[in-house]
Amino acid sequence: MRRRLFIISLIAALVLTAAGCGKTPASSSAAESTVPPSATETLLYRQTGDWDEPAVSSANFSFTKGEMVYLFAIIFNQSASSIRYFGGDPAVSLKTQVFTADDSGDSWFTVLMEDAIDFAEHYLMLCELSKANGYVLDAEDEAFLKDQEEAMQKEAAAYGWDKELYLQQLYGTDIRWKDLDGALRKMRLAEQYYKKQIETLTFSPEELEEEFAAHMTNFAVVDYYLINLGDGEAIPPELIDQTKEKLEAAADETALKAALEDFLLKTQPAASVEEAGGIKAFTEDYLTKNRQESQAYDDSDFMKWAFAEGRKAGDVFYQQNASTNAPYAYYLISAPRKNTGAAVDVRHILFKTGDVYATAEEARAKAEEIYKLWQDEGEKEDRFIELCAEYSADRNAQTGGLYTGVLPGQMVQTFNDWCFDEARMPGDSGLVDTQFGTHMMLFVSRSILWESQTKESLRGKEYQRRVDEQAVKTPVTIKQELIDSIAW
Repeated sequence: MRRRLFIISLIAALVLTAAGCGKTPASSSAAESTVPPSATETLLYRQTGDWDEPAVSSANFSFTKGEMVYLFAIIFNQSASSIRYFGGDPAVSLKTQVFTADDSGDSWFTVLMEDAIDFAEHYLMLCELSKANGYVLDAEDEAFLKDQEEAMQKEAAAYGWDKELYLQQLYGTDIRWKDLDGALRKMRLAEQYYKKQIETLTFSPEELEEEFAAHMTNFAVVDYYLINLGDGEAIPPELIDQTKEKLEAAADETALKAALEDFLLKTQPAASVEEAGGIKAFTEDYLTKNRQESQAYDDSDFMKWAFAEGRKAGDVFYQQNASTNAPYAYYLISAPRKNTGAAVDVRHILFKTGDVYATAEEARAKAEEIYKLWQDEGEKEDRFIELCAEYSADRNAQTGGLYTGVLPGQMVQTFNDWCFDEARMPGDSGLVDTQFGTHMMLFVSRSILWESQTKESLRGKEYQRRVDEQAVKTPVTIKQELIDSIAW
């Protein structure tokens, strides 16, 4: 909450969900029910006043009250679980509920509206930058907007409604297609600048190294062994002290294993050691199980110690377990280092089983049909994005099914295995089956994680610099009374 949402690629996924394939209208009370309401159900929040009056404006662009209702509705839907986590009730007016995550005393409405206004301000600045660079909505943008409207009409028709009633039932408040269309038009214009001016920024190896060195805790990782040296009072303190001395003297992993072998031999069940094939094999297995690799910085005492200046491999940190008082040793395998692991960008179209398609066989058959169509048309990424908007049941359908910076193990196994096949090259495609259905895959790129992170950080800083500079030239004005009149 209350953070600047300054990376457009993150924001776009939040907003472009209204026409998502397979989305079920929610009840007007909680905006999350899977049972469609009746068309005559009373809306929880009815808006009054001039919807078309500018509420958040810059020199050449503005978000109207109606458009701000839409932005707020999107943020509200995304925040429902957080509201509940902090003791709130999404089914009750947010203006009557205090935001309990801090001591501000603000209402949930105030907090979420701050995000909506912040969101609008950033898009207005990007629109101003687009205008200054001569960018306008082109035929591709108009086709995209037409696709959104057609998708909305298709979703509405499934319930026997028009798109206006569908929107109202979807969000539980008065929202017109005009409001959504107006917001999307500004977002498309804003994204032109971001894609052409920010995403294309490149940086020298020296700049990446400098950014990494200046912000080690943001990008560096450490490897270590976590060794349990005790079990309350069960292990003699003398043995623990002797083992600590040996660990601290262990300059490499060979010496570490020798120190640990003696300790484990005296503290572990003889049957377990014998079953493993002897103490050397037991120790190898113990270290393998307790090896922590590529661990990112957090605010723990250990990480503060690990990232301290001058830290080196072989250093040891001790900490007692809070509940058992057992001492733990953290043996550094590496000082803070660059994360040289691979991250991938990949697009997918999800043909979802049990939702859009009744069986896995039906989902697979449709995926094969669309995959062949795409191949016959030349396997173009732009066409893949269009097909994604039309067929994918994943919530990122309207952003071309793109997942960026995917790490090993983040996705389900078959999806992961396809992405991280060592032979995988940009432009590769295929079909992958998971428990969710069949995925039509397009491999976009592979990058080294620390380089990807530092590039994104530098792009974010340059983006923020330009937005702040533009805000001085074309400051934003907010009609607070109009904002406050929004019912929620």
